[in-house]
Amino acid sequence: MSDTSSIAPDPASRFFDNYLKCLINAPIPEKQGRWHAKRVEAFIKTQNGHKIKGLSGSDIDQYFEMISRQNHLAGWQFHQCIDAIRILYCDLLKTQACQDVNWDYWFDSAKQLEIDHPTTARQLTPEEMSYIKERKGDGPLSKVRTSHHDLLVRFTTEIRRRGYAYRTVQNEHPPQFT
Repeated sequence: MSDTSSIAPDPASRFFDNYLKCLINAPIPEKQGRWHAKRVEAFIKTQNGHKIKGLSGSDIDQYFEMISRQNHLAGWQFHQCIDAIRILYCDLLKTQACQDVNWDYWFDSAKQLEIDHPTTARQLTPEEMSYIKERKGDGPLSKVRTSHHDLLVRFTTEIRRRGYAYRTVQNEHPPQFT
């Protein structure tokens, strides 16, 4: 029979044990902590064998840029990823990279905008915009949207054709259609 108590855990196990202790101190709930550990594990896998302790703030920024461009994560998941890596660098590794990353910038960028927010809505088709407005509720314009759906879609299309800003679509009177 072998004595397992004399076997030292491998470095990866010790690393994640230490990371989990940092999560407890953070305090991150246990269920979320597992996801934080998965986010860190995914981060490490993308580093292609480079030692994470030797990465710079710029390397971390590049990782955040990469995953934000892939657009596979919801805003809260991206926020969780940022927090997981912040805990890794600021609480566990305590390297210069912690000071070099603008964490506030990344946390702000993780906030999801409403689908009809002016900076994201310009990517929607007029039909999609109209549908979203209809779904938003029984506001004072809901009857107008229902009664004049086709006109509002044509109006939005014309505004976009003329190159006006999205806010113009929200505020202007409809152009004269010929």
